[in-house]
Amino acid sequence: CPSDALSSDKKKSKIFFNPFFCIKCKLCEDVCETNSIFSIENFDIFELLKPANKELISFSIIRCHECNNFFTSIDGAKLCKRCQIEEEEALKLWGLA
Repeated sequence: CPSDALSSDKKKSKIFFNPFFCIKCKLCEDVCETNSIFSIENFDIFELLKPANKELISFSIIRCHECNNFFTSIDGAKLCKRCQIEEEEALKLWGLA
């Protein structure tokens, strides 16, 4: 975020949003995965009068059971996105999907 409206905790497991600093450039929506954070349009104008960090999302950092790389998960998935796609493609290839 060019204006530091987005920040995270020390464990990098939460994303905070401060609407006071937001310039609505929407770079976060371009960079972040779809539905990973809510649209920045969803904050009240009165929040600008009392600047404070608001927790956007909380997630877990998990090691993928397939490739052993770390990834963030909201729903407790065991496989990273890349391994999920590869598994789905393999199932389709073998006619099991």
